[in-house]
Amino acid sequence: MAENPLALINPLAALVAGFVTSLHCMGMCGPLACALLGGKPTSKVTTFGGYHLGKLIAYTALGGIAGGIGSRFVSSLTEAPTQLLTWSMAAFFFVMALGIDRHLIKLPLVGKLSRFLTRRALRIKNDFRGLALGSLTPLIPCGPLYIIIWVAALAGSASGGATMLAMFGIGTIPGLLVTQLGWNALSVRFSPQRLTHWRRGITFAACLVLVIRSLADMSLETLISTGGICH
Repeated sequence: MAENPLALINPLAALVAGFVTSLHCMGMCGPLACALLGGKPTSKVTTFGGYHLGKLIAYTALGGIAGGIGSRFVSSLTEAPTQLLTWSMAAFFFVMALGIDRHLIKLPLVGKLSRFLTRRALRIKNDFRGLALGSLTPLIPCGPLYIIIWVAALAGSASGGATMLAMFGIGTIPGLLVTQLGWNALSVRFSPQRLTHWRRGITFAACLVLVIRSLADMSLETLISTGGICH
């Protein structure tokens, strides 16, 4: 069992962050992913599996790089990286709840590179097509992904950053996969307005939980350090 409960809540928060992001993907990236994957019905299961596997590998690698680069900064800034990471996750949900992620600066060069590599990947005719397309998803302009990468940089280590992005990627799979498998039926039931309401509700709730949990943990540490708890 982890000594600090925040060490467990942060990956879970990243999982929720991925799911919340997928609510946006269902209306935006989902149809795009369906169009890109295409192919014969008999090969779609394999293609979808390769797509999500490629995406998870790419996300995990990005998280590891971000966590490794930010580890020295975090170690010099605080002795409690889990608390810093939790507050950063709370900030992520707050930004998502207000829709600020939609106004982040786009990266034109990244978009051009994405389109170039995607055209090349679409030429692949075998089962590796989905894997190639999935590995390119980090290049698609995505505000929540940009933010979560910065959050992963505050994880304190390469393994911590990789874990955060891996959990984030896993969280995006259910909504996007359902969309890929039956967008026509879902588009009527899950309107963009409804998905936006769900997204805001979940993000506000997640932000509140993380803030309360962080404050409680800080209060407990203060009691221990001042001898307020008898042993």
